[in-house]
Amino acid sequence: MSRVVIAAGFALAGISCQQALGADPPVPATTTVAPYWTPSLVLDGSLGLSYTDNALATRNNRIEAEYIVPFLRMTFGLKSADGWSLIVYARGTSESYTERVADNALATVGSTLSKTTDNTTVGMNFDTKFYYDGLFATRGPTAYDLSAFVTHPFSFEQYGLTVVPRFTLGYRWADLAALERASIDAQLSIEKELIKPWSIVAGGRFRVYWFNMPVAGVRPIDMYPSASLGVKYDFGHDVTLTTSVAALVRRSNITTRDYEKIDIGPSVDFKVVF
Repeated sequence: MSRVVIAAGFALAGISCQQALGADPPVPATTTVAPYWTPSLVLDGSLGLSYTDNALATRNNRIEAEYIVPFLRMTFGLKSADGWSLIVYARGTSESYTERVADNALATVGSTLSKTTDNTTVGMNFDTKFYYDGLFATRGPTAYDLSAFVTHPFSFEQYGLTVVPRFTLGYRWADLAALERASIDAQLSIEKELIKPWSIVAGGRFRVYWFNMPVAGVRPIDMYPSASLGVKYDFGHDVTLTTSVAALVRRSNITTRDYEKIDIGPSVDFKVVF
């Protein structure tokens, strides 16, 4: 009897070995690793229709006019998992007035490198601006802008309020010496949600330009305080309509450069993420 039990044990062991040898090898578990850099492609723009009381932006010879402002920008970006961002962009805008003497256009290509930490973004931007007289007609001067900026949005959800300050230091080189200058730019944007989809938008800005080339023996120092207030309607799908009034003032150490202007009108803004 013991011989039968032993023989049966060896037979079972042999079958088990054959099954183990004939089985497929175990497949290691695979893990999905998120990409370190996330790409994006965004098209955004706006179409504004406005009235201004100073189309030529001058102290004298003030001309009232209506004008249309189309704006279009394409942006390709890379964003890292730890807050780095690199974007390159091309944009174009123009101003076409009922008084044609003020028509102008601007084309820009550039890039921005930034780092976001705890909702604070610090970055560098460099772009090239091509100025035109008319609707991309006669080519004007070219400017090269290098700037450093810092921004930190504040969100107060219980009040439906968002406040975004931004501070920028910049320098401009140009093929026309009169355009070269250093600058500071302080901005504050505010949006207060009312009853959806309505909200109030407001902004304040203060810029100072120190020009390199003297005018009549004096290097211009121009200051630009400005403010705006408007109402925004959100259609959803990244399409909004904003109607606002904006006031801009220039004050300079050369009095003849001073001027004021007011602009009023609606603007439709959109964004498409590919």
